[in-house]
Amino acid sequence: MTADATPGAKNQPQFLVGGAPDIGVDENIVADYAAKVGNRRTGTTTERLAATGKDVWEGLLWGDTTDELEYKRTGGAWIPLFGSAFAVHSTAQALITGSGTTLVWNGLYLDGGITHSAGIFEVPRAGWYRLSGWMDNIPGGGTDRWLYATKNSIDAANTVAGATTTNSLSGSGLWNFAVPVLLAAGDDVRLNVLQNSGATQNLVKATFGIEWLRAA
Repeated sequence: MTADATPGAKNQPQFLVGGAPDIGVDENIVADYAAKVGNRRTGTTTERLAATGKDVWEGLLWGDTTDELEYKRTGGAWIPLFGSAFAVHSTAQALITGSGTTLVWNGLYLDGGITHSAGIFEVPRAGWYRLSGWMDNIPGGGTDRWLYATKNSIDAANTVAGATTTNSLSGSGLWNFAVPVLLAAGDDVRLNVLQNSGATQNLVKATFGIEWLRAA
């Protein structure tokens, strides 16, 4: 049977019941259409990494059944489409006075290729990320408590988000922020605290979130 002269609603070839017979029909027409419009595969991480040659192409999407993430073939590599990290601090960490201390985390959730080491998070792809931070009250005197996220360094000059107070030093949850930040592939971010009580103080509770928003 020959393909109908009028394709379907999605330009797919149609073979109507009343169509004329054709012994010379191109048997590849359906396979060619599937190759043209099909752009997503599903399989394990092992299968994804083993796919080569004509089995992969730029822009191909892959639903990974091993890590349950979505990937896109970009520049010859598999790039996670989404990424997030959430860190919880619930044990006391000493904060020196007068300079910043990078927080370390005793509870971590990572996906989408974001990696972590010693309080430092690295993102795998360029784009906009939402950074959010919160910390509980820090006891002691002084005038300042500063919760701030930095990029590629603890230096205050590299601050990309933060919250500070110079008035009330009591209460809980006074220090928090949630802002979009543009990051490059391979950039790292960390959450830091500065206090000027004149002595080392302990921070017990804090959280840090990194959430992929969109491409740059």
